[in-house]
Amino acid sequence: MLLVRRMRFWAPVLGSLLLALGCSSIDQQQDVPPTVAASGANLGAKVDAVPDAADTFDAEIQLAAFDEQGRPIEIESSRISLRNADDTVPVSFSTPSCKPGNKPGKDSWSVLFLMDQTGSMQSRNDPEDARIDASKALLGKLGSSNEAALWAFASGANRRIPSEVHRYFPTFTREVAPFFPVLDELKSLEGGATNFFNAAYEAATEGFGSATKANRALVAFTDCEDNSSSRTDEELIAAAKLNKVQVFTVGLMGQTNVRRLVNLAYETEGAHLQAEHAGAVISYFQNLGQMFSSAGGVRVTTLNVRFTSTYFRRNGAQIYLWVVVDRPGGKPISVPVILK
Repeated sequence: MLLVRRMRFWAPVLGSLLLALGCSSIDQQQDVPPTVAASGANLGAKVDAVPDAADTFDAEIQLAAFDEQGRPIEIESSRISLRNADDTVPVSFSTPSCKPGNKPGKDSWSVLFLMDQTGSMQSRNDPEDARIDASKALLGKLGSSNEAALWAFASGANRRIPSEVHRYFPTFTREVAPFFPVLDELKSLEGGATNFFNAAYEAATEGFGSATKANRALVAFTDCEDNSSSRTDEELIAAAKLNKVQVFTVGLMGQTNVRRLVNLAYETEGAHLQAEHAGAVISYFQNLGQMFSSAGGVRVTTLNVRFTSTYFRRNGAQIYLWVVVDRPGGKPISVPVILK
C-alpha cells in the first residue's frame, strides 16, 4: 500500500514572505555590508513509500540557490551529494535526479523579527552581528503591502536588554525606519542565557494581536542554544499552528542547533536558512525575494532521490541530511533537510 506523507512545500510560503523584497520599498537607508555570498534554502519536501518494496522510499525536495551576484543557480544532479547527518538512522541513497521549475508566491504579511541577544551570539556564533545586518537587509526592502514588529530576547543576570523578552516595536507598522537605529544599538547589547523557546512561544501567542495582514511570519535569527526556557519545541509548534504563525528560522554557523531549527520551520510551514555569515543571509533575502512574484515566481530545482532505510519512520525516526551543491569556482552550498 502506498503510504503518502502530507506535502509541505515551503516555496509558496517563503515566496509570499519574501515577495516583499521584490516590491516597491519603503524609503530608508541602511548600512548593509556590500559583500554578498551564495545562498540556498530547502523549499519543501515530501516522502512516498515505494509499493511492494520494503524499507524503500522516494523523496522529493525543492531547493533554490543563488550565486554571489544574486543569479539563480541551475543545480545539476552530477554536482549534488547527500550526506546523512544522523548515524542512528542509517540510510542508503540512490543517484539523485534534478528538474528545474518555478514556484509562485503572494504578498500581504505581518512579519515579527525575533532577535537573539544572548552571550553565545557575541562570543562565538555571531561575533560580526550577521543577524543584525540580515534583518536590516530584509526590513529595507519591505514592500507597501507588508508590516513589521521587532522583539529581542536574552535571560539571566548578564542580559543587556531591558527584559527577557523585550518588545522594542510591539505594534505592527509599515514605518520601519525607526527600527534601524535600534538594531544598531543591539550590536552592543549582547549577554545572558538563551530563552529562545520561551520568547518564540510568547511571540506566537501574544505578538500578532495588532497584525492586519492575511499572513503571519515569525522570523527568528538565533543559534537555538536554549539553556533557560521552560517551553518545549512541541509547545512552540502547537502554539504557532494554533495562531497560524509560520516560523522562518535563520541559523548562523557555529554551534547552531540546526536540526531543531529545521524541524521548527518544517512543522509550522516556514523555512530555514543555514548561513556562514551575513553575506549569505543578505543574498537569501534580497535575491530570493526579488525572484518571488505573484505574477511570476522563483526558480527552483526539484531533487528526486530513492533511498532505503530499515529505521525510517519506525518509532518516529526521521532522516536528517545535508544536500551539498558543488560549484566550480565557488564554495559549495549546503542545505539541511529533514525527511519524515
